[in-house]
Amino acid sequence: MPDPQDPATFARSHLDWVERDKPAHRELYDFHRALIALRRDRPDLTDPRLDRVEARPGDLSLVVRRGATAVAANLAPHPQRLALPALARSTLLVTDPGVEVRGEVADLPAESAAIVAI
Repeated sequence: MPDPQDPATFARSHLDWVERDKPAHRELYDFHRALIALRRDRPDLTDPRLDRVEARPGDLSLVVRRGATAVAANLAPHPQRLALPALARSTLLVTDPGVEVRGEVADLPAESAAIVAI
């Protein structure tokens, strides 16, 4: 365990902002910025009332509904088709370009997710 009082630990713990411009880092950075913007734009995602959250766990999958927004996540190492809680009006954000959302289903590649407006 690094000593939190050691100046060397402090120096090693700083973010290297130059890495942000490398392709893999930039992609992850941009994705997190999109998630933050989505939370800001969709009040359902920040509503603190957990009694208004509907969660349906599946076989290494999870579908969560918060008001007019649903998050479908495939945690399995293989593709899965997940039933959405209502008809998807639009796809807001995906983690993989292979995600397909049609009607009330989401076809998700392995270890991927989709956020949809319902």
